[in-house]
Amino acid sequence: MTTTVHSSTPKVADALAHYDIKNATAIQVGDLYLFSGMTAIDLDTFEVPDIDLAGQARLTLENFGLILSDLGLSLDHVVKINAHLVDLEDFAVWNQVFRDVFKPPYPCRTTVGAPLVVGKIEIEVTAAAHPRRRNDEPHSPIATPCLTLARLNHAPDRPDAQPRPGPRLARPDRRTRHLQGSA
Repeated sequence: MTTTVHSSTPKVADALAHYDIKNATAIQVGDLYLFSGMTAIDLDTFEVPDIDLAGQARLTLENFGLILSDLGLSLDHVVKINAHLVDLEDFAVWNQVFRDVFKPPYPCRTTVGAPLVVGKIEIEVTAAAHPRRRNDEPHSPIATPCLTLARLNHAPDRPDAQPRPGPRLARPDRRTRHLQGSA
């Protein structure tokens, strides 16, 4: 498996140099891209703007969008986000920004409270070479494989339909047993 260390777009690289940050912007291992954490940095002034959490979160994600674009990726390639908030009371604000920026299926996410050196939020992302969604894909809820298989074998809108035999699931969850009519 090949490992590649990526630098960043010139503006982001200049911002990192301004703060004397010496870590890699991104490291690619196989089809995964792992990114260093970043806070809201204005790429023209190299300053962290004194704006609310929503503004800082949006600016940070916009900066990640630039870095991803430089690698031929987009925010649709993000599969995991770690967010560090100075104040966990701001989780609802962060959650709204997350839902505004990302569309289903949403990336995996972890949010924790942490004292940060600068800013109100620090975000780390992991992206994949293949997008978690296509641009032409309709926004639809995520179904688990077990739930999907159960729905394929059950037709409540057609009372005369007989259940079709389907693949046996080794460990069906409670929802699947309920949909299949088992106790």
